[in-house]
Amino acid sequence: MADMSTGCLAGGASRFDLCSIVKGVEMARIVKVKFGDQEVDAIEADFTIGREEWNEYKLLDGGTVRLKTTVTRIYRAVDSDGQPRYNGDGSPMIAATHKSDVVASI
Repeated sequence: MADMSTGCLAGGASRFDLCSIVKGVEMARIVKVKFGDQEVDAIEADFTIGREEWNEYKLLDGGTVRLKTTVTRIYRAVDSDGQPRYNGDGSPMIAATHKSDVVASI
């Protein structure tokens, strides 16, 4: 169950219980995230960048366009008990915000 004063989930600890204080870091907060046509509770997941690469496109006029998408935040949908939610195919409900960088040369 969510504690409305803190936005955190109450209850027993699990590996998805991000409201625990870890190394003095502020507790995770429940946020609303859109998944298709529904809005669900989610927690922001910590992550490290494994690899980010540029995609390069050669234009027929001799120019080049390079594009890179960078994830800025990742969210894991959770139920009212703080447990991960899953799609109909069994995959976890994950959402991400991102930015795109575009570089062009002629």
